[in-house]
Amino acid sequence: MGTRARDLPPRAGWLWLHKGWNLFRKNPSGLLVLLAAYLGTLFFLSALLREAGVALALVLNPWLSAGLMTGCRLIDRGLPVTPGVIFSPFLEENRRLAKPFFRLGLWYAICGIAITVLPNSLTGS
Repeated sequence: MGTRARDLPPRAGWLWLHKGWNLFRKNPSGLLVLLAAYLGTLFFLSALLREAGVALALVLNPWLSAGLMTGCRLIDRGLPVTPGVIFSPFLEENRRLAKPFFRLGLWYAICGIAITVLPNSLTGS
């Protein structure tokens, strides 16, 4: 049985933004540290390994996003946050997530590369 999309009223979007703002107000430095670790990892991979790094960053994005969400959950519970939380999905106890995250990351990379390459090939550049 697959996941079904739900219709939500526009108010749900405002509530989501409001909850995000409240989370930021709870621990602004913790959330900024998480964001810096997330973006820093993506930029580091992309800059260090050039094209292969960009593809690797796209493949690893689901893991890093899950780490960012884990950090947000910790902030919401009032627990301390460190930059290493971003890498928590790579821990041994989360191995069950490896296959679906890898599959999602591959699709993310394929679509990202296609979106980048396709317009250039259509225009002849």
